[in-house]
Amino acid sequence: MMKPPTEWQHLGVVIPRGGPGSPDESVTGDPCIVWDEQAGAWRMFYFGQRHEQGVEKNCVMHALSNGKAGVEPGQWQKCGPIEYVNPEQLPGDAHKPYILMDARHPNRAAVVNGLYYLYVVIWQAGRKHIYCASALSLGGPWRFEPTPVIEPGEGTAFDAYHQDTVSAFYFGERKETLLFYKGYPYLPQTDTPASPYGSRTSAARDEFPPKR
Repeated sequence: MMKPPTEWQHLGVVIPRGGPGSPDESVTGDPCIVWDEQAGAWRMFYFGQRHEQGVEKNCVMHALSNGKAGVEPGQWQKCGPIEYVNPEQLPGDAHKPYILMDARHPNRAAVVNGLYYLYVVIWQAGRKHIYCASALSLGGPWRFEPTPVIEPGEGTAFDAYHQDTVSAFYFGERKETLLFYKGYPYLPQTDTPASPYGSRTSAARDEFPPKR
C-alpha cells in the first residue's frame, strides 16, 4: 500500500544538471527507468536541455545506476547523450524518451525480434511528433526511423497541433503495442469550453512495432 504524503522521505536530487556547456545544463527531466540485463544495472533515459544563444537545444541522455540497489542520489553515472547510427535522419532535437516496456513486467524493456525500441518527441516545423528508434542493446547505438509513429490529426482533431509525452507498452501475446500520449489541438474543442485548447490523453495501437 502506498504511504500517505506525510510519511515520504525526501532524498534529494538523483541526477543533477550538468555544468556550463553540458547537454543537460538547463534541464534534466522526464526520466524513464528500465532494467538493463547486459549492464547489470538500471538505465535511466532522460530529457537533457541546454541553451545556445537563447535557443533551446534538446537531447536524449542516459545514465546507469550503481548496480541493482544503487538507485539513490549520487548513485547514478551519466553516460551522456545517446548515440544514433543515422543521426542525419533526425528532423530535429529528440527529447521526452520512453523505452517500449513489457506490459506484463514493470520496468522491463520489451524485446521484439531481437530489438529494443525507444520512443521520443521531436519538434518539427513548430509541431511535436512522436518518433521511434531501435537498437540491439539499451546502451545503443539507436537506429532512428524518419517517419512519425502517429500521423497528426486534421482540422478540429484533439491532436492536430502536438503529440507529446509518450509512453509505450508491448503485449507479446497479441503482438501489439499500445501508446499513450498527450494531444494538443489547433482549433478550439467545442466539448470543453472551459479549456478549448487544453491537452488530452489518448491511446493508439499498432499490431507490430514500430509503425513504418
